[in-house]
Formats: sequence, structure tokens, C-alpha cells
Amino acid sequence: MKAITVGSATIDIIALIADDDVERMTMHNATSSFLLLEQGKKVDASSISTHVGGGAVNTAISLKRLGIETEVLVKIGDDLNGKKVLEAFDVAGLGKSKMLQSQEAGTGTSVMVASHDRNVSIFTSRGANKLIRPEEIRDLNLKDIDFIYISNLSEGTRDCLPNLVEQAQKMGAFIAINPGIRQLTEQPQNLLECLANIDLLTINRTEASSLAPHLFSRAIQSATSNDRKHQRDQLPFELRRGLAVGSFTMLLVDFLQALLKKGPTYIAITDGVDGSFVASPQGIYYCPSLRCKVSGTAGAGDAFASTLTCFIALDETIEKAMQAASINAASVVRYIDTQTGLLEFAALEAQLNAHANELTILFWSWAEIT
Repeated sequence: MKAITVGSATIDIIALIADDDVERMTMHNATSSFLLLEQGKKVDASSISTHVGGGAVNTAISLKRLGIETEVLVKIGDDLNGKKVLEAFDVAGLGKSKMLQSQEAGTGTSVMVASHDRNVSIFTSRGANKLIRPEEIRDLNLKDIDFIYISNLSEGTRDCLPNLVEQAQKMGAFIAINPGIRQLTEQPQNLLECLANIDLLTINRTEASSLAPHLFSRAIQSATSNDRKHQRDQLPFELRRGLAVGSFTMLLVDFLQALLKKGPTYIAITDGVDGSFVASPQGIYYCPSLRCKVSGTAGAGDAFASTLTCFIALDETIEKAMQAASINAASVVRYIDTQTGLLEFAALEAQLNAHANELTILFWSWAEIT
């Protein structure tokens, strides 16, 4: 099986700061917390390391370790960091024939600061990642590609999404998309117009909340919050979680049902330590997260989404795909970087057998919940 990943390539500089060396402020009336750095102060780091990362690269390496021959479509600069990206591809055995190079901007760079609960803060200079143009990929050869995985696209590169989806559909490839929060908030219509041709859409809870108002009218919101509220009180706890942006609120179950009508075959929503959901034509699946010690959260979403995509594309059951995705994501967060924890296929299969009892899948048919 062959795949192509599309998105960003970056040089990730990761600084690990001891809890005592940086202050954290947590909000009482919100879920946000902040790392406070004293202006003008030199802060000692436990470690500072450099890695090749980015959404397209993380997912490509994940797929490669799962046995999928993978090409990568990214744009790098003509610079030293670009050479580091190419070297990393050679080490990982990734295809480079579809890579692009820019003379206008340097290779993307990210600086990650990890402290306290290791939920990293990320400073990003996207560089060449935002400069892929539709005319550069108009004749992209997807003839032998079984599935395409499109990660977060930066700024101008988002204009390529319709063309990528159209070409993949013509070739009969499985199409998976994992857009980031900026893509959903800044250019939601770009994605919405492609939904009917997407096989798998993967987003996190925050991204789902930002997408909901663009999809559904206030009439639907009102019907959900008033007319049908009494019907929803009996739903399992997992399905009664709400999505909210400002005054807009919607139950997760209603969001998934309505979004499926827009065209995707599967919709996956991740919710951190609270597990994940996959909506299918048959109903909604829920998988808990695998508990583990967290060293860094960066890359967990890429690990989950790429593993889920791989297993579904391989015609594995949704249950097995979700369990495998949860295990691979848990393996990644045990390390500070985005790739060290990515599992080989045999190791993942062994972990599936070892953790089956901890990852019991719940399922509700649409007939049960509508």
C-alpha cells in the first residue's frame, strides 16, 4: 500500500524547562493556563534539542513505521534547515520526488517550550510551508497512491486543498484530512466545500467547537438546546458533552450527525485524556485514552490521526483502528519530541493485545440516539 502526506515540514527546537524555573498561571473560570516568563531573564533549560517535524513529516514517519510506502509533499527552503529535512527523509526511507523548494522563504521552524504538565507552547515561523501554489501541484501524479493524508495547510497553501481532493478522488484514493485550528477559523469555507468528497475528517474538540457555527444555523442550535433537550437527557454521558463558541452551543452527538450529512464517510474527534469518538454511517464509537506518563504533548494528534487513517484504509474495523490510534498517541507523549514514540506495526499489534481491556470500545447506533 502507498500513501502521500501533504502539509508542513519544520525544524523543531524543543526547550524543556523545570517547573521551578517558570511560573504557571491557571484560570479559575476557563480551561486555559499560561506559562509566565520574566522579561529580560535568562532561564536555564533542562535540555534543548533539535528535530525534524511538521504535520506532514510526523504523519509520514508514522505511516512508514506501520509499513506504508509514503511520499511527502511539502515545501522547504534552499537553506541548511532544508538540507536537514532531506537528510531526515533519507534516514526514514520516505519518498522525496514530490517535494518542492522555495527561493522566497526559508524552511519552517518551530520553537516549543515544555514545562509543568508538558502541554507545550509552540512558536512557529511557517516559512516555505505557506507557499505551495495550486499551479505547482496541478499535475500531481497520484496514480499509484492508495490514500492521501492532508494535514494542516498554512496560509496560501490552503488554496491547494480543492485541487488535491479533486485529483485524489479521480484516482480513487482514500482521502483523509486533519486540518488545524487556524485553517478552520481563517478559511472554513475552503474545507466545507470539500467535505462531500472526504473519507475521513479528524479534528480535536476545540476545532470541532470552532467549526460548528460555520455549519449550522441558529435554528438548529435552538432545536438542540430547547425542543430536543428532554430527549437528550437520557443519553450516555460521553454523548452529552457540549461544543460551545461564545453563545453558540451544540451537543457533540448532534454535531456529528449533522456533519455526516455534509458528506464525510467518517468523522473522528479527539478529546485529549477524555478519549476519542468516530462517527460512521452506522453510529458513534467511543474509545478511552490510554493512561501514561506524559513527557510532551506535541505530535499526539498526528500519531492518532495517521494511525486511525492507516487502519481504516487497510479495512480494519473501526474498533481496532481507534484502539491502535490511542496506543500510538500514548506512546508518542511519553517522549518530548513528536516521532521517537511512533511504533512499528509489530510493536503496535503487541500493544493492542496487551491493552485490549483498558480500551473497551463503546458503540451507539443512530437508531438508539436519534
